[in-house]
Amino acid sequence: MTEISEINAPQNRYLVDPVAFFAALVLAPLLVALLGFWLLIPVFAVVLGGLPYLLAGGPLLANGLRYNEPSFYVFAGIGLLANLATPFLVFLFYMVNNPLEAALSVAVMYFAFGLIFAPLWCGIFAVLYRKFRRELYSHPL
Repeated sequence: MTEISEINAPQNRYLVDPVAFFAALVLAPLLVALLGFWLLIPVFAVVLGGLPYLLAGGPLLANGLRYNEPSFYVFAGIGLLANLATPFLVFLFYMVNNPLEAALSVAVMYFAFGLIFAPLWCGIFAVLYRKFRRELYSHPL
């Protein structure tokens, strides 16, 4: 019977520092845009992908922080997972007033740029969160 309880035992859980979370959530895309402003693509990525990043990535990042120590690679994977939901949401949004082909092309564009920027923004988020997090929130419960 102890084998079953060991399998179902909860993982380490962490409290999420709300100040560090929101600071890192907002600053991660802005930092990437600031460092790559000479390319102009990261700046446009913030304008186009900022809202989907906040809506799809924010809850996944908060949940990821509850179960994982913030690391670039783990949270870059969470960013890729969030990117899977974004094209569908964009497609539904554009489908309301636009033809099917236009909505599909916009969704594909969001997905393609999201393959680059979602992992980058979420990985930078993890680095910033780890930097901003207070000591109280760095230990598992």
